[in-house]
Amino acid sequence: MGRNKEDDIDIPLLRKVVEWAETEEKLTKDREWFQGAWVREETFPIAATAYQSGDVASQTTPWCKTTMCIAGKIALDAGWKPMMSRDPRDREDTGVMDGSAFYADFATKDGASREIRSIAVEELDITLREAFKLFEGGNDAADIRTFAEEIAGERL
Repeated sequence: MGRNKEDDIDIPLLRKVVEWAETEEKLTKDREWFQGAWVREETFPIAATAYQSGDVASQTTPWCKTTMCIAGKIALDAGWKPMMSRDPRDREDTGVMDGSAFYADFATKDGASREIRSIAVEELDITLREAFKLFEGGNDAADIRTFAEEIAGERL
């Protein structure tokens, strides 16, 4: 089942976030991209690449910043502000349970509150089915490019 010709995917925006993820994936510190959360803010040392690979022993980069997946990047670039809150399950997978991580599933703008995924879906003008593949938390930059090109129907 393909898209109708009248569907207007925002190809430039799709290309922009693919290139952003690819650039971010190469960084070893001061990285903004983390595909595992819509928006996340942490205040303890852990390398993004170590966390994504599960190699918690290689906590080498002091990390005290906000990170986000591509949907979070789209929402924030569109002027939405994340509604950060503490997640009681934070860091179960790494064994760090110090309450130092904050997450946002929703964002606010002009008095409105919306789910970050729905903001990104609307900005890109993609379907929810496409969004589930593109925004999957386990995606690396190559996966994101592959799914983005499937959605766009062209190389980006």
